[in-house]
Amino acid sequence: MRSYKRFYQKGYTLLELLVVLSIFGVMFMVVAGGVVQFRQTIIVSNTSKELLLNLRKARRDALGNVITSEGYTPQGYYISLDTSGSEDTYYLGECIEASCNTLTDKPLMSPEFTGVEISPCHEGANDYKYIKFNHVNGEFIFSSTNNVNTLRTESTTIDTCTIDIWIAGTLSTTRTIEVNGLERTIKMKND
Repeated sequence: MRSYKRFYQKGYTLLELLVVLSIFGVMFMVVAGGVVQFRQTIIVSNTSKELLLNLRKARRDALGNVITSEGYTPQGYYISLDTSGSEDTYYLGECIEASCNTLTDKPLMSPEFTGVEISPCHEGANDYKYIKFNHVNGEFIFSSTNNVNTLRTESTTIDTCTIDIWIAGTLSTTRTIEVNGLERTIKMKND
């Protein structure tokens, strides 16, 4: 009579390996989705903070009697919210006696913020492309026209308008900057 030795293998079966790999795959997808969402939230938050700082800088420069590179005391400084191109951008500009001009050749946005959408400052159905801060009194002037030179003479003062910042086509959060013309305040609305 022959005796059979029971032969035990050490290791895992193919089925056990597939189950473990499937669990790791699902965990990786959940973590990767969370990392992408977190990164988009950080980008939107940083863009809104950068825009808020530049709005406050324009107002500070208007009130602080900053002399331009040509030696003029400007009538005011403005931020242009350009949503006409493929990417939304914003520019800093100054108004002197003859005209209003942008101060920078390129937008005031960091390169990491590509794909971020910035709305014009809106109040109800009205969109305002330019926000100007007058020299001396710091009055906020809003303009919806495409001609920046109307900022020199236009005096549209509204209660409050908001600027929304988000990444299109994603589930990222939207940040809102509130510009209050009566109280003359600029603040983050949902931070």
